[in-house]
Amino acid sequence: MRFQCSFCSSIISTEFPPKSRLECPSCGNSCFVPATPFEEHCVIGDFVIGEEIGSGSIGKVYHAVQLSLGREVALKILSPELSSAKFVDSFLREARAAAQLSHTNLVQSYAVGEESGVCYLAMSYISGETLSARLEREKRIPTDEALHIVQQVAEALFYAWDHSKLIHRDVKPDNIMITTDGIVKLTDMGLAIRQRDWNEAVEISGSPSYMSPEQFAGEELDCRCDIYSLGITLYQMISGQLPFTGESFQEIAGQHFNEEPLPLCRLNLGVSLKVSSLVKKMMEKLPEDRFPHYEALLKALWNLRHTTAPDSSLIPEVHTVSIRHLNYGLQKKSYKNIMSTQKQVKKLKGRRDILFWVLLTVFPIPIVILLIFLFVNESAGEPHMTSVYETRMQIFALRYRSSEYLLPDLKKQADELLRPLEKIKRPTMRQELLLWQLRYYLLHIENQQLKNQLRDQKVLLESYHIGSKGR
Repeated sequence: MRFQCSFCSSIISTEFPPKSRLECPSCGNSCFVPATPFEEHCVIGDFVIGEEIGSGSIGKVYHAVQLSLGREVALKILSPELSSAKFVDSFLREARAAAQLSHTNLVQSYAVGEESGVCYLAMSYISGETLSARLEREKRIPTDEALHIVQQVAEALFYAWDHSKLIHRDVKPDNIMITTDGIVKLTDMGLAIRQRDWNEAVEISGSPSYMSPEQFAGEELDCRCDIYSLGITLYQMISGQLPFTGESFQEIAGQHFNEEPLPLCRLNLGVSLKVSSLVKKMMEKLPEDRFPHYEALLKALWNLRHTTAPDSSLIPEVHTVSIRHLNYGLQKKSYKNIMSTQKQVKKLKGRRDILFWVLLTVFPIPIVILLIFLFVNESAGEPHMTSVYETRMQIFALRYRSSEYLLPDLKKQADELLRPLEKIKRPTMRQELLLWQLRYYLLHIENQQLKNQLRDQKVLLESYHIGSKGR
């Protein structure tokens, strides 16, 4: 074992048992041998291990310092359970291939090696946070910002595929970093495999919630496998939930093969049909139904972002060398305006529907009359609803107008507010007005859900006809 003296920082090499005391050959001070080879101040290869900063499917990541160059690195150490000769050989071979890649949106690999049966991979240390950490904190990410993140990850995947035909096999929020400068970095190429190295003996690897059906089946893979996983990640960013979840590997695998996730446009009013269709295409069950390559995906993302971005100057061109930063402040500031505009457009289009015309022409008349009577009665000292109920009603109205909440959630909240009002035998004018408002909200929500279902059916039929012609 090798470790760094805590007094003079010199490197001590010893075969003394763990936790035993020894004298530093350089400064003469008494030191304790670390309990494990992966504690702070232990040395592996050219690196001094620091604190643990993360863990993945194949090992743990430590903040470390490279002795020869004095630079900070992220040091990934392979789990002892995966230290079979076959896996180690594969890991070292593919890690060396990944280390040859250099791209703005890839975490740069510096060195890979093995010491005393332990494999390690040194990568550039990123100041920022993982996408999973941000999702855990914020739950959902605004649509254009999510598309921006996916666009940069797709650029990294394109480069790895175009340069070395590398397939990542583990694209997920845990492996996507966002730096403090706003640059998106794809990390953890440890599971990556070159297409030419695939054979039936290759182990099935990845994270079940993000794996493509062909990964579960152990079939030959290409870049469309990573496009599927990236689609799952995009779905999660926009909706705040995974499309497939379960208690076991088998249950999740079955959902990937047999179940269709709920379209994004039905989960959230603020998601356009174009965005929902793009995500659906990325997540098609059969590889041949997805985007055929990254060029097609990147072009689709670029075109789509011109309808979602608050400023077109924020959209980097496909394969740009200098990646423009996303203005997160502008994005968050204008997000509500974008959602409001999208809702207004939907209302204008919906006026063609007979039901919507009825709502526009019939309902406002009694509401205006009720408002006049309410004003008169309140002036005369009519009793009010309780302040708690009034507050809940105001919160619901704000949520309804924001278009940031899921239709099923809005309907459930409206039903809960409507229930006590319908039980009142002699409602006041204020209570009558609230009753009409809630019924109006519910009718509009149900109408929107019906239109979404019709749109989805139309898209599915069009997709089926196109697919039938293609075959």
